[in-house]
Amino acid sequence: MQPKETTTSNKPGSVGEHLLQKEYGDTARANSFYETQMLDHLNDRMKKLLSAQEMVFIATSDANGESDCSFRAGPIGFVRIIDSKTIAYPEYRGNGVHASLGNILENPHIGMIFVDFFGSTVGLHVNGRASIQENQYVRKNFNLPSEAFSNVQTKNGKKPERWVVVDIQEAYIHCAKHVPKLKKLNKKIHWGTDDETYKGGDFFNVTTSAKNHSPISPTDLNNRLYFERAKQHCEWCFTWLDSPHVHQLIPIGPSHPHEANNLLVVCQDCLSKIQSGSIDQSYLQHRLDEQMQKWSAHSYSHLLNKAKENLTPTIAKIIDTSLSELSKEKIILRIIALLFILHYLSHFFMLHA
Repeated sequence: MQPKETTTSNKPGSVGEHLLQKEYGDTARANSFYETQMLDHLNDRMKKLLSAQEMVFIATSDANGESDCSFRAGPIGFVRIIDSKTIAYPEYRGNGVHASLGNILENPHIGMIFVDFFGSTVGLHVNGRASIQENQYVRKNFNLPSEAFSNVQTKNGKKPERWVVVDIQEAYIHCAKHVPKLKKLNKKIHWGTDDETYKGGDFFNVTTSAKNHSPISPTDLNNRLYFERAKQHCEWCFTWLDSPHVHQLIPIGPSHPHEANNLLVVCQDCLSKIQSGSIDQSYLQHRLDEQMQKWSAHSYSHLLNKAKENLTPTIAKIIDTSLSELSKEKIILRIIALLFILHYLSHFFMLHA
């Protein structure tokens, strides 16, 4: 799999990275890092560091971009190297929330960092696309040694519940200069236990303070609006967005921050046309005004979605009333009429979705 494309070249990294590199005068340094430190696969030295680790930090996000960072651990080498482009790690029994797996189900992008705290203090970043695979599938399709499964069993016979397989897109160093060197101490690991003593119990006193929760701050509306728009079509040519890009109509600055009401979400082709000046700025502003009206709380699309949400309980109420108050013949007539209404509404929503 090739590194992510950008607005300027096929070099790795995101559009946001390159915009800020230019803004802060770091383009040359960043290009040097891309060229000398970053690969789209694991080389032999990367494989050696990864195979010696017994923990990894992972970052995932859901379809709206809301993120979660978590920790995984196991015996040394528990993250298995399938080949230079693919790795896999086991998912043990946890708290039942499945926050990371739930994110992967919605959004396959994953960021991982392996840090050699006890040796070189160098870190290894691995970014890619993750998929959830069951034990049977991994045994059948990947040429892993038998100890890959036996080594991760606990003493009471529990096995990994499933695996996460990662198709590598980027692999690069995390420099050692700020990483502390740690000393490993003896601690018995109670794999898969439900004993609260070993799990840490209510360490943060959440149970006792639950009645005094302060209101949770709402997600920033501009960010949420952008992610909702980015799941739709290009806002200029209306083709489906496989990889959304942004165009800031007014350059970023103290008085014009990076906000949803100052950007268009577009495809790569349209972004290139915009940057070359082939699309007039006034036309872009007009389109942005249209899109902001579309996504406003009182827009037609929002009202339509609200109508969809209210449709099911309304139909259920009609049926309940019919069954309780009408004769058998009238019930049949009502159901026939209702089927015609549903048929009409399905066509209506397909045309206006």
